[in-house]
Amino acid sequence: MIVSRIAGGLGNQMFQYAAGRRLAERVGAEFQHDLTPFDTYKLHDCAIRRFSLQSRPMDRATLSRLPVRFGGSLWKRLLRIDGPPLALFREKGLAWQPTINTVRDNTYLVGYWQSEKYFAEIRPTLLKEFSLPSPAAGKDLEVMKAMDESTSVMLHVRRGDYVSNAGTNQIHGTCDEAYYYRAVLMLAKEYGPLHLFVFSDDPTWCRENLKFEHATTVVDHNDASRNCEDLRLMSHAKHFITANSSFSWWAAWLSTSPGKIVCAPRRWFQSEGRDASDIVPDKWRRM
Repeated sequence: MIVSRIAGGLGNQMFQYAAGRRLAERVGAEFQHDLTPFDTYKLHDCAIRRFSLQSRPMDRATLSRLPVRFGGSLWKRLLRIDGPPLALFREKGLAWQPTINTVRDNTYLVGYWQSEKYFAEIRPTLLKEFSLPSPAAGKDLEVMKAMDESTSVMLHVRRGDYVSNAGTNQIHGTCDEAYYYRAVLMLAKEYGPLHLFVFSDDPTWCRENLKFEHATTVVDHNDASRNCEDLRLMSHAKHFITANSSFSWWAAWLSTSPGKIVCAPRRWFQSEGRDASDIVPDKWRRM
């Protein structure tokens, strides 16, 4: 059995699920995902449950097999009452860790796993599982049709705690306006007039500060409880300008638009010393 610890925002949840799903397939083991962090973590909800996932959440028997520091039962582990104890494999830094390919069955994964190198081989599986069971409707469907009828570009602006929380801002920072203008200019040179679909946790800031010479729609009808619907909308565009955010990373990665161009910030983290070299796929354009 492979169990992946799921925590954080939706983008991080998806990375953690994808890495565990791929590892379980490689070793030929059952895969479960551990949602217990959300018993106490209240900053984000467990949005990944709204997708068409094929694995099941971790059951009570598996919980006792976890490493003790993550909720496992010491005496049950020692006596192997619920099965063999799960070994801990923990991420060490953000760079891709090839040692994950040496991991065997009965392992508990803890980390962020922010690189497609952990799961690119199962892309068709993830495209199915990271889909919503109900089709788009209402305003979502209207936006999708507008994307189909234009040279649509998803442009994501991540602010929120990247701005309001001093510690988070020091680590992540935000993409400045110049980045977005460079990316739009590059796409316009290749494709002519664009229709920009702006997604953000701060749509008011976007309206006041981002002025493009292209049709622009700020998409703000979905609230945080419908972030999966926004992700589906974002991935429906033809081209992409991501923020330094796992949320828009996944929107671009899940897109099946033929010939898509994905622009990503050259600097993923504000703080020095964080290796982001494996986060952005090689085919994407760093701006």
